[in-house]
Amino acid sequence: PNDHLPGAAFTLSAGGIWDTIRTQKDLNLPAHKVMVANIRCAEIARDQLAAFTSDQAWQSLKAEATSAEQRVLLGFNARLSSLMDSCILGYEAD
Repeated sequence: PNDHLPGAAFTLSAGGIWDTIRTQKDLNLPAHKVMVANIRCAEIARDQLAAFTSDQAWQSLKAEATSAEQRVLLGFNARLSSLMDSCILGYEAD
């Protein structure tokens, strides 16, 4: 497991630890690590979604799907699945 925090999360992590120390006599630091991990996962998800929506292949597929000329877009499922798989792999890699 990776025990390193990204630099952007350090301030939040340090502040959260001190808040916990001040308010609780029984510290639960593993719960704090879970909170930091959840924040990082949310950041990665936002980054992946932004990359997905700006991807040229997605933009092209979206334009084809929403055009008035096309009623049925052949291969839509396979193309979308490929794009989604790529996005999920990017999330898992981060």
